[in-house]
Amino acid sequence: MTLSSRYNKRRTIMQGDDTELTRKFYDRISAVYDMIADSGEHAARERGLKALAVKPGEHVLKIGYGTGHSLVELAKLVGSTAKICGIDVSSEMDASTLSSHRGLPANRCG
Repeated sequence: MTLSSRYNKRRTIMQGDDTELTRKFYDRISAVYDMIADSGEHAARERGLKALAVKPGEHVLKIGYGTGHSLVELAKLVGSTAKICGIDVSSEMDASTLSSHRGLPANRCG
């Protein structure tokens, strides 16, 4: 095995471990995430939504939606004829989003 192939194998293993560590971290803090982070992230999220400049009817994929605040705002911006899809590494963040934002559409992207 060459040094390069050993490095690539180790990097692949570490990336898998990083994903699981990230998932566990966000699962653990999901119930208090908004208290911890939202006050600092709120302004950045609003600037990001403005810069994105979505239009009614556009479809959006949100990667890493956390507790769903941006999903709700995006849904308002694109209207009822468009589709907002989200994916997050943390199943607990997903559960937190669904319980916090009961107005989210029931249909989910799979």
